[in-house]
Amino acid sequence: MDGRGGRPLLAAFIATGLFFLAMPGTVIGVGNLLLIAAAQAAAAPAPAWIQAHGQAQIFGWVGSFIIGISLFVLPRFRGIPPASAVLGWLTWALWTAGVTLHWLAGVNDIAPQPALVVAALLRLAGFLVSQYLLVIAPLRAARAGTVRHRPARDLGSMLGIAGFCGLGATLVVDLVAAVSTAPGSAAYPPALDRILLELSLWTFVLPIALGYSARFTSMFLGLRPAHPPQATPLGVRSLDLGRLLTLIVVAIAISALLQAFIVTAILAFAFTLLTIWALRVFEPPERPAFTAGVDARSPAFVRLAFGWLAIGAALGVAAAMQPAAGGLPGAGRHAITVGFVATLIFALAPRLLPGFLHRRLFSRGLMAASLWLLTIGCALRVVSEAAAYGMPGSWGWQVLPLSGVTELTAVLLFVLNLGATFACRPRGVAESPLLEVLPAAGRRPMEGERP
Repeated sequence: MDGRGGRPLLAAFIATGLFFLAMPGTVIGVGNLLLIAAAQAAAAPAPAWIQAHGQAQIFGWVGSFIIGISLFVLPRFRGIPPASAVLGWLTWALWTAGVTLHWLAGVNDIAPQPALVVAALLRLAGFLVSQYLLVIAPLRAARAGTVRHRPARDLGSMLGIAGFCGLGATLVVDLVAAVSTAPGSAAYPPALDRILLELSLWTFVLPIALGYSARFTSMFLGLRPAHPPQATPLGVRSLDLGRLLTLIVVAIAISALLQAFIVTAILAFAFTLLTIWALRVFEPPERPAFTAGVDARSPAFVRLAFGWLAIGAALGVAAAMQPAAGGLPGAGRHAITVGFVATLIFALAPRLLPGFLHRRLFSRGLMAASLWLLTIGCALRVVSEAAAYGMPGSWGWQVLPLSGVTELTAVLLFVLNLGATFACRPRGVAESPLLEVLPAAGRRPMEGERP
């Protein structure tokens, strides 16, 4: 599976992610929000509908993006050829079937519990095939002497490995939750759903997103290279930063499984602060930001995304310590999922994905509009949800629908922009921006290397 053969597979994963972002994810989410605002009660939508929305966003959108991009770029970072196009497409088929079946089970009442189990098994099988391609096949090739094995010692790689291990643990818990679902119900038991939510955010999505940020954020924002794994803040040299962050991810997983959610929140806040420090996101850049082909304000939105991450982690601690404050948990999760994850993707994907697929971004204006609307909608949602829940008649109930519609508009503009980009004719390989963001075959760049 060379670069040309890998691009259709990447396009398939991205198209799948965009579909789940726009339709099962955001549209269903806004519908749930309108029901909540009309009834002024968080429990107004059916639990299965709320969970179907979350699964579509975490696994359908973010998961499809992460797996597809990883299958495309990680072999190139290591300077080795991808293992198998057939297994790559099998990964896409299993993963897409799993997320689709769960969503259908969540919004219908036709034999939902068996469908949830099958969906969980399909996602787990897709993950295992992807890990064969990303881990086992390269190790076998290294032992056979056909490629050179390079240990993953940089900070981004360590975070990525932790994140994929977290995805595996998340999918196992997802399967347990599906098996534990009551017959005739499409909703996971509340306790297992809470555990699954914490694992999916803090041991899967965020470590992998931050791992990729260690490479791409530094390059595109003109930052100094991320701190090496051996560096630690405050001059403490007895700890290894990479191992410390990995251990924190493991501790978060254990505390979530034990339902010690206060511990989970505190560890997540510490993980957030350490990672932001390690990536130097808020330090002065050492060179101009690399914004060719995209909106010139995208570096500011990347920094804003990390600000949202810190706010979300802080709200998570406050929510864990004040369970009676009904709006804080949702506000904190929204600051992370939309404020950080979505803003980061909206700011970086228009730079990365067109280059990977030999295309130019369709519209910088649409990119800017989607980022501004997403930011406004997220701010309205976080503030209004924190104020409204548990307070009938609060002004926040009137603002919640506005926040949802604003975010939906941002999502639709983002999907339109990328969809129009991918519909354009590819450019010649020699002119492709792909060469600017990926290393040449056989060469692994240093973190923060100028593209």
